[in-house]
Amino acid sequence: MRVDQVLSPGDNLAAIYTIDDSTALSPTSNPFTYTNVNLREQVVSLSETHLFSPTVVNRATFWFFAGRFFSSIATRTPICP
Repeated sequence: MRVDQVLSPGDNLAAIYTIDDSTALSPTSNPFTYTNVNLREQVVSLSETHLFSPTVVNRATFWFFAGRFFSSIATRTPICP
């Protein structure tokens, strides 16, 4: 999601929020199991651009990143006794 706002003729503000969820199945040394990997990444950034003159521009950017990783082992097929 992105939001842009014109604060004044020489000031612009932009805010961006991104979220990414992903899942992967990775093999293990045991052929009957796999590792289930879940990942969530979130990024927030704010940017303010100020125009001082036609040749002088200043931009300040702040961002924050957070990631969460979860892993579990599961069987490919039911193991019966």
